[in-house]
Amino acid sequence: DFPQLNCLSELGTHERGAYHQARLRRDVYEAGRSKPLRDAVLFISYNGKQYSDSPRAVHEELVRRGSDLEQLWLVRDDRTALPPTARKVRLWSEEWFDALARARYIVTNAHL
Repeated sequence: DFPQLNCLSELGTHERGAYHQARLRRDVYEAGRSKPLRDAVLFISYNGKQYSDSPRAVHEELVRRGSDLEQLWLVRDDRTALPPTARKVRLWSEEWFDALARARYIVTNAHL
C-alpha cells in the first residue's frame, strides 16, 4: 500500500477550466454589469488570502454601525476564517463574478 493524496478543486465543474472561466466572464460578469447593483460590499484582502488589514477594519466598522449591506468576503479556499457577519465568496466562482459585477461597493487592499 502507498499513501495517496487526492486534491480536488473547490470550484464546481461548471466553473473549472478555461472554457468555463471565459463563459463566466461573458455570461455572468459582463452581463451583470448592466443589471441593477446589489446592496452589498465585496471585501478583498490580499487577493482572498486573509481576513485582515484595512478591509477587515472597514468590515468591522460597518458591522458595529449596524449596516444593512450584505457583507461578501473573497476567499481563495476554506483556510480563510471569517466571522459570522461575512459570507464567503470563492475566487473564480460564479458567485464571485456576479459580486464583482454587481456589488455596490468594493473594498480592497490589492489591485483588481
